[in-house]
Amino acid sequence: MTDPTVFFRDAAYIESNERRLEHLASLPLPIERRSVLEVGAGIGDLTPFFLERDCTVTCLEPRPENAAFLRERYAAEPRVRVVEAPLSEIDRRAVGAHQVVFCYGTFGELGDLERAIEQLAAHCNEVLLLEAAVNGDPLAADSEIVHVESDINDLRASIEGRFGVPTRPWIFARLRDLFPYAYVPATQPAFERFRLDWRERGTQTWKFRAIFVASHTPLHDPVLLDELPLLQRAFEPG
Repeated sequence: MTDPTVFFRDAAYIESNERRLEHLASLPLPIERRSVLEVGAGIGDLTPFFLERDCTVTCLEPRPENAAFLRERYAAEPRVRVVEAPLSEIDRRAVGAHQVVFCYGTFGELGDLERAIEQLAAHCNEVLLLEAAVNGDPLAADSEIVHVESDINDLRASIEGRFGVPTRPWIFARLRDLFPYAYVPATQPAFERFRLDWRERGTQTWKFRAIFVASHTPLHDPVLLDELPLLQRAFEPG
């Protein structure tokens, strides 16, 4: 079986995780001592963020290599449960609802994105944390979803060999349909893939990423915006 760390240990991946988690920690979110569903957990590099906050975590991961690594990595951690399955099988596996649903970096790889976002919402009792690759072309139709081929042998990529890239307005509109409250942080992680100026056109616009928060109760903080901003700023610790 392929060693999954080969795919998850390059410098850019490690730096991206550091910037994403420091940004996530800066957001005013009720995520301590919660049950967490981590969708597309990979090899569990983001899981410790929630364990440090005394959460229990269900890691949903479709690739056997990654799931095996997760089981070994967290074999001595009773707060972690590993479910080897794609999101489309979540109901058959009786995973159930969790207080927090965490889907960072894997949304576009979940197949039918309309169905996927509905499943994420259906299994979320409190807060959904979503980071997705988005189409950054300001001239793209709000409903447009671009499909991009990916290496099916890359253990970080879609098991279907392609992923979907929706627009920010599409994601935000769907979250508003599915939750009473939807937000976009005024800040983005300080990493090149996280765009700050959404007015610009450019090549490979599908490589940009954005973060969304949806909640069943209002979250009161000026960093959480209830509309899509055209300009965001990079989060700077301290």
